[in-house]
Amino acid sequence: MSVGLTHDGQSHPIKDHQGRIILEFLTAAGGIRQHRGTFQLDSGVTVTINSSPTFGADVVISNGFGFLLGHPSQVNNARLGTEASPDAAEFQQLGTGVGNDSKMTLGNWGANAEGPGFGFIKSRDPVIADGTFAIVTDNDVLGGWFATPDDGADYATLAAVDLFEVDDGSPAAGDIGTAKVIRLMPGGGGALRTTWSQRADASIEVVNGAPKMTMGTVSAFASTQPTNAIVLRGGTAFAGAITTASGLHASATILVKVIADGTVSNVET
Repeated sequence: MSVGLTHDGQSHPIKDHQGRIILEFLTAAGGIRQHRGTFQLDSGVTVTINSSPTFGADVVISNGFGFLLGHPSQVNNARLGTEASPDAAEFQQLGTGVGNDSKMTLGNWGANAEGPGFGFIKSRDPVIADGTFAIVTDNDVLGGWFATPDDGADYATLAAVDLFEVDDGSPAAGDIGTAKVIRLMPGGGGALRTTWSQRADASIEVVNGAPKMTMGTVSAFASTQPTNAIVLRGGTAFAGAITTASGLHASATILVKVIADGTVSNVET
């Protein structure tokens, strides 16, 4: 390997034993150009950048390493699906101030109908984008948002979840039923539970323990509903007797009858 200075003063090339340039210090441009090989920084080395760099190609961070903003090390918190194994996300933006040091903004400027957004990909294929595919199955989590507050001990408490999941017993190419589910902790020692969901058939269920409100058009609701349930459903009336106390169970036509009468009576048999 040799190190030399060109006669025109434009660069300091570093060459290998075959005379090929592997690294140049560009004195005129004020930069460094690597022609081949691997540029490695060992642990303990700090690189300080005092301006906004411009990259002319993709920036690739190897698997097992993270991209951190605002803090020198990663923070562990719960996963979207479970509290059992908190771990460190590979992309983290961490801050202490009020405002932009812990905020993300996506923007789109263009004369089109597209808008900015986050995209989630879920595949059961163990290899990333290798041209093969493995279809998701029923109840697989497709993506979502979650909150893990400081509980005085760690950041492993999964306190709130807003997610998308597969709601389809037989998903197929280009045809996968999905549901949107919200799960919240109630406080007072209660566990995380589903409080609101919209299923693939468009039915909506609001749950607070046993009492619930269900609205839908095609769901086959059971003839016996939980205590204090409200079930509103279009189409065919319920089959069989409704045995639940403190409940309003109505198909579209029966609901109209109750409103017209101005009274609530045992109109479902």
